[in-house]
Amino acid sequence: MFGRAFRADRETRQGEQNLKEELEKRGLPVENAPRVVTNGERYVPDLIVVQGDLAHVIQTTVSWEYGDAMQRAYELKKSKYDKDIKEKIQQMYRTSSVTVWP
Repeated sequence: MFGRAFRADRETRQGEQNLKEELEKRGLPVENAPRVVTNGERYVPDLIVVQGDLAHVIQTTVSWEYGDAMQRAYELKKSKYDKDIKEKIQQMYRTSSVTVWP
């Protein structure tokens, strides 16, 4: 079981790196694992991409469970970036809005 989890984590990190490189090739600034602190809580989104006046928060998700596991993982990560966190990211990157891609 742990072997599968470690392999999934390694593959996720490689996928993040591939995505980061591809976005940078297209001229988009990408920050890998920035620290976001708000209301005493620390968050570490996988990637933040700034495109004009919009910041994209990208959270990669790997789930090897069946059924609605991916939907549950999506909802959990989406809810993590509530209004306060979005506002903090807007301030950090000086953008007018934030889109979350879990």
